[in-house]
Amino acid sequence: MFRMSGSRTGARTLIRIDGCLAGEYVRLAEQYCLEAVRSGKPVELLLRHVTAIDQAGQELLARLARQGVRLRGFGLYLSELLRRIRRSATGRQPASPSRRSSAGSARTETQSPAPRSKPPTGL
Repeated sequence: MFRMSGSRTGARTLIRIDGCLAGEYVRLAEQYCLEAVRSGKPVELLLRHVTAIDQAGQELLARLARQGVRLRGFGLYLSELLRRIRRSATGRQPASPSRRSSAGSARTETQSPAPRSKPPTGL
């Protein structure tokens, strides 16, 4: 399933994609999005209920992000995928895994309560 719709307001163009952004649908989405970009208004691409994105779909999203299209999605998979695409489009690299894990362990240590020297007395 693939469904795409758009709406143009005075300030921006909003494009919604539902379903599977893969195969022949990538080309259709690209044509529609590029037409919206050429209009000169800011473009926002909202991915809702997207079940799969193939490599060509990911490459399209990266190209659109580099052209200034705002990418939005919902759910863990889409949020993480779009975060990675935005970072690659802007040239920023994510933190290394070792830096993340050491920060996480430090956070755990600082949240632990200090050990008590004597157990509390009963009532």
